[in-house]
Amino acid sequence: MSILSKVIIGLILVTAIPFFVLAAIALRTHERHRQDVAKIETQIDQLRDDTRLKVHGDAQTPGIDQLQISLSSLVGDRKRVWYGCGPSPNATTAQIGSASVLIPPATATTLLIGTATVQVPPPDITGLIPGMVIYVFEESPPAGQAANYLGEFTVASVDEAQRKVELVPTMQFTPFEIERVTKSASPTWTLCEVMPADRHNYFADDQLAAVMPNVSPAVLDEYRRDGDPANPNDPADRVVDGKFERPLNDFAEANRILHADLARLRDQIVAATLDKATLQNALKLAQDQGLARQKEIDGTLRPELARLTAERDVIQARLAEFKARLSAAEADLAATSAANKDLARQWARLQFDLATQIDSAAAAAATN
Repeated sequence: MSILSKVIIGLILVTAIPFFVLAAIALRTHERHRQDVAKIETQIDQLRDDTRLKVHGDAQTPGIDQLQISLSSLVGDRKRVWYGCGPSPNATTAQIGSASVLIPPATATTLLIGTATVQVPPPDITGLIPGMVIYVFEESPPAGQAANYLGEFTVASVDEAQRKVELVPTMQFTPFEIERVTKSASPTWTLCEVMPADRHNYFADDQLAAVMPNVSPAVLDEYRRDGDPANPNDPADRVVDGKFERPLNDFAEANRILHADLARLRDQIVAATLDKATLQNALKLAQDQGLARQKEIDGTLRPELARLTAERDVIQARLAEFKARLSAAEADLAATSAANKDLARQWARLQFDLATQIDSAAAAAATN
């Protein structure tokens, strides 16, 4: 082998060393990338499984599909809801109930008797038409306060240009309801086409006292125990499959029944007030008549009674005197009658003796 050949072979070997090094690096990089790809593919498979679980769920965990079905069942019967509404800041009057009251300065709206003007954010005014019945709730009360139900209203008019809706109460509001609307501390209200339905397990136990601050402990206990194992003393109609189940409420109907009861009570109050006024007038008339009779008694009857009493005393004295005289006369009559009877007996005896003597003399004369 020539020197040139050896030099060429040496150069080839020297030149091949970087290629071997680069090949080793490429193999090592390829191996590392294959490991990374395997890890990423494992992560992708895990993400696909997680996504499938979140979308479709399993026997233990509901997925988006099941939650959408549950959400649809929960809100499907609510129909339309308008959020972010509130008393119109530009309205000058609105009528609620039967008394003129003033809304807090934050709204600068005066409420009178009959309607309430509500501002509706765009474009939600679509769907509100005159004559439809809606239910109004506070939407954002101050922290620590529960949202109040403000009442059932009828849409009186709709101003789409100004996004204003005029509401009229469907029932006569009580002073308490008037104050609840006019003094609402919530800057925004929610308008519901349908009264939200009562359902089981709406609230956690620690939420009940906050959302129902004025509810009696007995009612709160029913909400807390809803779905728990029944007690032996629970009514039979409250036990389903061994668990306590509180009866669901129809809040709209309950509110109508309450207002009907209040209407009957108002009628009874009006009737009782009229009866009281009639009785008071009759009592006043009787008192006036009593005063007139007393005046007549004091001015006329008492003097007349005194005169008659004096005359009666005189008559009684004369009567006693006449009775004494009568008794004396009767005694004299009795004595005279007795003397007359004695004289009559003596006279009869004399007549008998004279008749005997005459008969004897007549007999003697006849004999001679």
